[in-house]
Amino acid sequence: MLLTSPEFLFNLFNSLVLPAWFLLILFPGSKITHSLLYKGWFPGTLALSYLLFLVVALFGDPQAPDFGSIEGVKAIFSSPWGVLTGWIHYLCFDLLVGMWMARHALKNRRNRWITAGCLFFCFMLGPVGFALYGFWNLLAPNTPQSQYPS
Repeated sequence: MLLTSPEFLFNLFNSLVLPAWFLLILFPGSKITHSLLYKGWFPGTLALSYLLFLVVALFGDPQAPDFGSIEGVKAIFSSPWGVLTGWIHYLCFDLLVGMWMARHALKNRRNRWITAGCLFFCFMLGPVGFALYGFWNLLAPNTPQSQYPS
């Protein structure tokens, strides 16, 4: 069935995160971004999906997962369900890091366009965007804003 295909679900989740990143990059302080992202609805849905697919990936394989060696981790990612689970893990955590960056930038009145660039790199390359934001944050003066709590 199409809805249970790892390939279909991979494409679905890739498409579902696009509006979330669009809101985070272009409208980080909007009410809809606050409602869908900062309150946890969207990342929570990703996290629950991750849990579901983790169960499918682990119980679908008769051999116990081995996280203690590179060969064991390669074996986990040798199944389509393992790859899907790992990918949703990346999608969820990159989004959570991006959400932290956006809120931190709002709170500290960081330049919106530099923040948007860092968020784009966080979306595409995860830790690279976070590192860019961290480096830039070291150089920027601290001017807290009370509109959004940390």
